[in-house]
Amino acid sequence: MNRFAIYARKSVQSDKGESINIQLTKCRDYIRATKGDNVEFLEYEDEGYTGANTFRPDYQRLLRDIERGKIDVLVCYRLDRISRSVADFTDLNKKLEKHSVSFVSVNEAFDTKSPMGKAMMVILAAFAELERETIRERITDNMFGLAETDRWVSGKAPLGYKLHRYKIEGSKKEQTKLVIDEETAPNVKSIFDKYIELRSMSRLETYLLQQYIKSQNGKDLSTTQLALILKNPSYVKADERVKDFYVRKGASFHGEINGECGLMTYGKTKSHITDEGKQGLTKNPADKWIISVGTHPGIVEADVWLEAQKIMEENYDKFPQIQTSHTALVSGILRCAECGSIMQVSYGRKHKDGSKGYYYVCKMRKKSKGVRCSNENARADFVDQAVINDIKSKALDRDKILAEIKEQLKQGKQELARNPIDFIREDINKKQKQIDRLRLRVRETDHKELIADYENDIMSLRRDIGSLMAELSVIGEKKTNVYQTESTLEFFERLLDKCDHIDELELDEQREFVNAIYKRITWNSETNGLAFEYITGDSNGDDAGGTDGNDEGNDCDDGSGGGYAPLESVVMGGDRVSHYSKSLGGVTGSHRGYIRRIHRPRRR
Repeated sequence: MNRFAIYARKSVQSDKGESINIQLTKCRDYIRATKGDNVEFLEYEDEGYTGANTFRPDYQRLLRDIERGKIDVLVCYRLDRISRSVADFTDLNKKLEKHSVSFVSVNEAFDTKSPMGKAMMVILAAFAELERETIRERITDNMFGLAETDRWVSGKAPLGYKLHRYKIEGSKKEQTKLVIDEETAPNVKSIFDKYIELRSMSRLETYLLQQYIKSQNGKDLSTTQLALILKNPSYVKADERVKDFYVRKGASFHGEINGECGLMTYGKTKSHITDEGKQGLTKNPADKWIISVGTHPGIVEADVWLEAQKIMEENYDKFPQIQTSHTALVSGILRCAECGSIMQVSYGRKHKDGSKGYYYVCKMRKKSKGVRCSNENARADFVDQAVINDIKSKALDRDKILAEIKEQLKQGKQELARNPIDFIREDINKKQKQIDRLRLRVRETDHKELIADYENDIMSLRRDIGSLMAELSVIGEKKTNVYQTESTLEFFERLLDKCDHIDELELDEQREFVNAIYKRITWNSETNGLAFEYITGDSNGDDAGGTDGNDEGNDCDDGSGGGYAPLESVVMGGDRVSHYSKSLGGVTGSHRGYIRRIHRPRRR
């Protein structure tokens, strides 16, 4: 019996056009028509994923099954469903040849068993990539064309502004423009004025923290965000000097300046796919920028804006390098229990032997000079040792932990098998057809009451479709989590084997352990304790008992192994995490050992 793998992909979740269902059905019909019924189907589907890269969960599962020898023939409805990249096609073709797997494209009607089929595969892949690049170039050209207009197309409004929709004169269409937000515009002026006074981004950040000046989303402004604000030409009341500033950089300038309106920029960044498969942005060189004079009023005078640019350029070469800790175990993962900020490493005075003691310091407390947070420092040597001891305790529960992971993985697969994906898609399709019929009725009648009823029905159906799409999304996330857990199970087994020897490893390896096991660790100086949130979830409650205070941290009681009971957070995408705390007598004073207890860390 031949084993046929069918792969289907659609970039946007929809049942219009070549939906996942249509692709799968046509591939099944083709196989039965050419090979009969004595075949085995393995189906792989990625809904909502681009073909520009291979970072798709079911595509990766397909590749693993090819390597494991589970597939004889790979079938897809159309070549570009597999990929739109020649390089990716070449890699796939090599893998197929290595494992003696044939490839069939139903729509293009070729089979790689023949030399012509192999040649056609490469040619069509080249055209698929050309189509993708053409689409990208067309979108870019359209964006640059918008620079000739006064429309705001850069997404959300910058601090100090809000968006205003208005109708174009003589048309039913609407456009968006910026208008000044009287509530936050003074904050923008304050940021520019204070930066010129302090001449330091970090000092400016401290000042804003102490004054509780925040972003339009109510969040504290970091130095990175402040730099973006200070460089943003939307704020400047542009004059000839500002135009010259950009022309000297090589940017293309459009529009007539009047000393009152701000500027808009296009083409400063371009998108790309990172090595991890995520969408990223990189900065274009200045000669790719397009600067356009907007119709929105500026907030900052040209003199002030240009002075801020000058100071930033002068300070650029003076920025200190970020200090990397070569001794701290949990830097980057330890957080403050009071305000939630990261606990940074801070070094103390030198000891007689030349070594330096170091502490974990709350970033918010340090930057706000204690105004926004009062959580005290933690002695890093005792914190790190407590984490080491906790990791070592996991070795005692190894078999139990792995058994629970496998059981939850099994349950996750069983649940996915019961999910009515096809029925949900069919229901979405029916409701969409109902909407189309109602829209037709709206166009055919002049009766206002009927039109209102039809529109209410359309809104109700849209809400139903939204709920069904959300169900599909949840199922897709669960499916991805199941496959991720399956692929990392072997790694986790090796990880637990080494837990008992954690203190024998190099610091970099110990850090890998910390990042693999803990979601977050928090420090609370009031209770003199740490709270651990594990990646894998926890079944322990708040009423677990503790010890008498002489426990040195290596003994394992019922509470100490916490964090590896039902793994819903990994397998089924739940939010369960453990909250396992140790009170450390001596973390800020002399070391007296620490008491184990379970509690939920305080959150604000």
